[in-house]
Amino acid sequence: MGESKYLYSRGRLFLHTSLIIGRPGEDTMPITSSAKKALRQSGKRHIRNVKQKNALKALVKAYRKAVVAGKKDEAAKLLPGVYRALDKAAKRRKILKKNTASRLKSRLAKTLAKSS
Repeated sequence: MGESKYLYSRGRLFLHTSLIIGRPGEDTMPITSSAKKALRQSGKRHIRNVKQKNALKALVKAYRKAVVAGKKDEAAKLLPGVYRALDKAAKRRKILKKNTASRLKSRLAKTLAKSS
């Protein structure tokens, strides 16, 4: 994993994911080894989910920029890739709910049709 050993969370810089506190305002650390492991796992998953969500947002943003700029052919080429990313995020990665992905796909298609 080529991730940095530093993590920024809740306005503070942490050295490792195991230092993220479970609830806001609670400064206790897990005691049992299974709780420590669960905290590590959730921290890693959180980092991965944020990265994937940001990549998805970047794709949607590039598509919307193409539509607004009037580049219909470029937007039409980007649309299948955006659809694929939304479907993956909803089905395999569980980043988005299924209906949210479907609603976004519908809205993105509408924007291309309106610009025509």
